Amino acid sequence: MNRAEKSVLIVYSLLWTLGATFGFGIVRPDSTAINYVLIILLYIIPITAICYGLLSTPSKLGLLVATPLLPSLLVLDPVELGLYGHDPYIHTLPALSQFQHGAISQMLSELSFPGMYAFYSAMEAVLGLGPNPLAKYIPLLSLTAIPIIYLAFRRVYADRVAFVAATLFSSVRLIYLFEIKFIDEFLAVPLFAVVLLVLFTLGDRRQRYLLLLFLLVLVLTHHVFSLLLLLILGFWLFIPLLLQKQPLRRLQPTSKPPKLFLPTSLASLLLCWLLIWGGSQTTSGLVVYLVKGLIMGDTLAVKGGVSSPVLTQLKLISRMSILAIAGLCLLVAYRVLNRRSQSDWVLGWSAAAGVIGGVYAVTLFAGRLIPLDPGRLLIHWFFLLIGVATPVLWLKKPKRHYVVILASIFIVATQLAAIPPVVMYSDIDTTTTGEGHYTPAQFEASAWAGQYTDGPIIAYESGLWVSNGIEFISYTNNEFADCQLKSWRKESGDPRPMNESIVFDSNDIALQTCR
Repeated sequence: MNRAEKSVLIVYSLLWTLGATFGFGIVRPDSTAINYVLIILLYIIPITAICYGLLSTPSKLGLLVATPLLPSLLVLDPVELGLYGHDPYIHTLPALSQFQHGAISQMLSELSFPGMYAFYSAMEAVLGLGPNPLAKYIPLLSLTAIPIIYLAFRRVYADRVAFVAATLFSSVRLIYLFEIKFIDEFLAVPLFAVVLLVLFTLGDRRQRYLLLLFLLVLVLTHHVFSLLLLLILGFWLFIPLLLQKQPLRRLQPTSKPPKLFLPTSLASLLLCWLLIWGGSQTTSGLVVYLVKGLIMGDTLAVKGGVSSPVLTQLKLISRMSILAIAGLCLLVAYRVLNRRSQSDWVLGWSAAAGVIGGVYAVTLFAGRLIPLDPGRLLIHWFFLLIGVATPVLWLKKPKRHYVVILASIFIVATQLAAIPPVVMYSDIDTTTTGEGHYTPAQFEASAWAGQYTDGPIIAYESGLWVSNGIEFISYTNNEFADCQLKSWRKESGDPRPMNESIVFDSNDIALQTCR
């Protein structure tokens, strides 16, 4: 390790420590912007160092793990008592209970596939740990996808291009807002990366066997990830073959695609069987929803979050991610159309990115034609765009590193700005009524309600109450609700109830009877 590399790692370590100190509330900075700047620098310093050839391979792998680790820990929040987000309480923990009691058919009927639950149960038995802390921290395994993607890209790109592509991918907002939760997808993300590594690394025969193995495991883990990966593999297989049979003057594949037909077909059949047999009712409902949306225009508009002065600047920066993604799309188009011949995987990935991007755009701006939040598509779309576009940043001007650095700052900043401060900063005494964290008093109120009532409660967040088996009714849909309890929280801005109907009262939460 030379002196320059040591200096880079020392500066990086200091910034990482400062980010942890501010983020976990050990020292409170004057402005919430400080920690965002520190975390963005944690992405930009390694990218700058790799541009100038200052990092060795062990340092690269270590930085690819350490960089996304800090924002992930801030989101998970070690001082927080529970799990992050609604989804673990609403979906994952009930499905885990069904799996451990052998109710596999019931799981599949709700589109919860058994792969992750088998893995979690095995880890729980081996380590002897309960849901907290195991369920809280096991999603960190999703971060292993980052160095695996780097190793995969090294097979087709120069080392610095592979490192920058993997680092930029690690900044995508969905990793921290969704994949880091205790949900099925935390295992699907590294499986997705392993499939790519297999495709880029191994010979034909071994490739097909290993690819089939990992594809089947992925299909048994998560349906959306499986479907989108099979879509990517399908384009990878058929687009180059189509261009070979119907040649275009300006576009030709330089190589044959890998032998994907057998593993892709078998994985697709398994996915179809799981959806039709196990989730027949849910699947038929999705089909009806899709047809109704396409024919009748019965769409569900995508709703934004609650606005506040604190979030104004972050929201503005976050919305500029549209420009960043548009720029990546232009780079992909330039790479594909600028040369007459391209690698088979570049053609396949570009076509897949076009389809996923089209669905994302229609869903985002016209409303949901499919029962899937558009953000769920972002991680795959962003990955495809980064994978194809990153080499173009060095095109014809290999020594103009400032282009790569400035583009990276813009991409990283617009992605990380989507993480709200209440999630990025650790404070068990302050919460919002949006998805995120809960105070000890709120958990105490939920436990009390679970013990002393069996009726529905009108409240702001479902996860807090569903975790104790209480039926939840949202404040936004309670006009004719038949409830037993109603929750008040100081973050709501409503006046504190002051009457004899209060049955539980704490500093930041109160419960009162509905009648």
